[in-house]
Amino acid sequence: MPPIAEADLTSGLEPVLPEITVPAGQFGMYVCADRKFGVNKGPSAYLRVLCRNDSTYETAPAGEWPACEERTTTVNPGKVRGRRVNMR
Repeated sequence: MPPIAEADLTSGLEPVLPEITVPAGQFGMYVCADRKFGVNKGPSAYLRVLCRNDSTYETAPAGEWPACEERTTTVNPGKVRGRRVNMR
């Protein structure tokens, strides 16, 4: 089991628990060092990275790490559900 991989220094990501090892098939967690940013401008400051069976970590297709950038969205809109209220 390899220790959790070091993120690219320009990504702004750091391991949540850098001293742990991640078993194959499990996920390592990263977080933006500056929590006001989101991974790839998204709503979350956290990134899960899969440890592959060959003891490497899955990042982006070209081996590039996503970057922590100013969020363009802060809330996942999800499904809007109305609430029915009876007033008797």
